[in-house]
Amino acid sequence: MKSIVKNDSIVTRHPSLKQKQLGFSYLDTIHRLNNCVQEYMSLSIHFLEKNMLHVSLLFCNRALECMLNALYLKQNNGLFSYNIVPDDMLQVFSKDSGIKMVDSLIFIQSLSYLCQERSLISKMQYTHLKNLIKKADDLLLRLSEQLSIPTEKYNSVLE
Repeated sequence: MKSIVKNDSIVTRHPSLKQKQLGFSYLDTIHRLNNCVQEYMSLSIHFLEKNMLHVSLLFCNRALECMLNALYLKQNNGLFSYNIVPDDMLQVFSKDSGIKMVDSLIFIQSLSYLCQERSLISKMQYTHLKNLIKKADDLLLRLSEQLSIPTEKYNSVLE
């Protein structure tokens, strides 16, 4: 599977003077992050099918991080934070979105922790990891609605 994602850290840096002259805006960054989310989740499923559970979970976690960064950028009009802390994460969950903020925050933090614990992942069964990815996929669907990019909504990789 060929990936178009090269490095999403380039996507999230502050625009240079040349990029500003070319019309680069934080909306472009949100668009690129949204594309990264879709690609990372596709890669997550690809590696899950290859039974590379740790790699699959890493891509799933990275997709969630990109979505949170995109929402944070949108809500803060382009002000970017390299390290989104739990308080920042709570801000990105719109109160009228129907997303359970605390449950989602706990899930995101747990997934992030699990990515760092390879020994725990090796003890997991395929179906358990697939359930985690399904939950992340559902969360990404709901979060992408808050981005308000009508032409590019996140599409579930499990349907």
